[in-house]
Amino acid sequence: MSSRGSAGRIRIATTAEGARLGRAFGAVDPPGSVAEVEAWFDRMRPKLVPHPIIDEFLNIVSTTSPAGAVGRALQPLVVQASIDLVPRDLIQKLELPADRSRLALARPTLKAMAFAARLAPGDVPRQARARMAAA
Repeated sequence: MSSRGSAGRIRIATTAEGARLGRAFGAVDPPGSVAEVEAWFDRMRPKLVPHPIIDEFLNIVSTTSPAGAVGRALQPLVVQASIDLVPRDLIQKLELPADRSRLALARPTLKAMAFAARLAPGDVPRQARARMAAA
């Protein structure tokens, strides 16, 4: 199986950052490499099935944001970009919404947000960016 997402270095950095965040939120042994994520998808693939709860969840996360009105406007783009990280066969199997026009809008928007995060005051954005750059 091949991984979906950006170029290899960014995928690896993102996966490592996700593992760190997963542990911070209590996940037990989250995958820390692209290979571990791919192995997880391979193990879970037979168990994953479409279900109305998936649609309900995607609706909730697409319409709510801790960042207020601006976050709510951007949240559907973040959700679509997240769906794009799922292997194509699982997007189809799980009947996930794949809105190519929204994804086309999400890419430049999220890149601009990443650029803006570099300029953001505070340690959290700077530390995350430093970890991504070091990977």
